[in-house]
Amino acid sequence: LLAGGHRAVLRSEPPLTAAAMDALVYPLRQGGRSFVGLLHQVGTELAGLSSVGENPLEPLSWLLPEANDLFSVVGAGPRSAANLLFAHGGIHAGRHGQVTGPEGRRGRVALGAASRDLDPSERERWPLLAAVSAERDAIHLRTIAAELDAARDLARTGDLDLVLLRVEPLDILTHAHFAEAVRSGQDDGARLLFEVYRYVDARLGEIEAALDADDVLVVMSDHGIRSAMEHSPRALFVAAGGGVPAGRAPGEPSLRGVSRALADLLGVETPWPDLGVAPFAATLARRPASAEPVAAGAL
Repeated sequence: LLAGGHRAVLRSEPPLTAAAMDALVYPLRQGGRSFVGLLHQVGTELAGLSSVGENPLEPLSWLLPEANDLFSVVGAGPRSAANLLFAHGGIHAGRHGQVTGPEGRRGRVALGAASRDLDPSERERWPLLAAVSAERDAIHLRTIAAELDAARDLARTGDLDLVLLRVEPLDILTHAHFAEAVRSGQDDGARLLFEVYRYVDARLGEIEAALDADDVLVVMSDHGIRSAMEHSPRALFVAAGGGVPAGRAPGEPSLRGVSRALADLLGVETPWPDLGVAPFAATLARRPASAEPVAAGAL
């Protein structure tokens, strides 16, 4: 994807999951630009901790300016958008599994199993994952497998224009195993976390193979990581397929611009900020009428 697609290093400020999710789903609700908004974002991040479970500052939300969300805007016309952004603790970005559109209609998408064990071929291909015995890790591996199954199956059906899927156990496993993975500085990569990344990488290949020639696959992170406990403001972004030109966006465009890039890919006009994440997106959507609609997915 990196070699053949369009890549960018996004600036995710503040580097918190809650802030990134909020920027993606509500691109005009810039809560972090006010003191009240910043407090609400901190409270939402706290809600993602299992020991907290809910935003202690939720009453401040009524002071924030409301704005249309990504799914409602995309689904207001002939397009459809599916929200598979799994809740992370108490962080919610709309209703999981909901489909909006066409013409604003609301429905649900069938997701299949919420978790599954690795199958025999996967266990053979990724022996470090097969050897995991601690349930605290195995439970997340089962969830990742099922979530990527859902993404692959939706790609095969081709019924939806936009699917946003978040593989949240990857965040948990990265924090849990990052220190171990980088402790020696350089080794042969025989670490559980690297094996998880290899597994996700291969499953993304399955998803890409299931897409039509005009579809666009977007892979991104909500922020980066510096240490087991410290986030980095630099986030990953890469888009590939459907005529996407190879290259890299200059500088570090804000993660808040991803919503505009997705809407542009689908030919949906919005007032959202164009921050240079994917400058080709609007042009790509204006292809000849004989071309099939662009479908985009974010992970």
